[in-house]
Amino acid sequence: MVSMTHQEQRCQVIQACIAHQQHVAAVAKQEMDSAQQQSNEYGANVDRYDAYRTKMMRARDMYAKQYSNANTSIRYLQEMLRMQ
Repeated sequence: MVSMTHQEQRCQVIQACIAHQQHVAAVAKQEMDSAQQQSNEYGANVDRYDAYRTKMMRARDMYAKQYSNANTSIRYLQEMLRMQ
């Protein structure tokens, strides 16, 4: 059985975190695009207080924030790998 050093274990954990954040970013991007598309397909903006369109735009904004946060986390984690 091959024993890993603390450094190798740390590297594996960071790489697993990067993979997880990449998955989170991909899902958030997909959901963000889907909410935007649903809003676009809903039709012309007739009423400025349209509840459905507002709901879709809030969902899009929420997923955009998650996407941005995941990408920021990926950059930080990649920087941690470079610092080793």
